[in-house]
Amino acid sequence: MRQRYHIEVERDEEGYLVAHVPELRAHTQARSFAELLERLQEAIAVSLDTEEEVSVLGFSGDLEIEAA
Repeated sequence: MRQRYHIEVERDEEGYLVAHVPELRAHTQARSFAELLERLQEAIAVSLDTEEEVSVLGFSGDLEIEAA
C-alpha cells in the first residue's frame, strides 16, 4: 500500500543536504540530491521495519529557494 510522507530538506552549515521525515522520525544526509534520495529510501525502509524496497515515486508540494 502506498503511503505519502512529508519530507523536510535543508542544507547544513557544512554543505550537506539533510532530510527529515517527521512522521517516521527518520533522517539522513548526503552531499548530492541523488545520493540523498537513495539514503532517504533506506532510512524510510528502516523506520518502517520492512525488507521490501522503498521507492520515491514522485514529488509534490512546495519548493522554497533563497537567492541573494
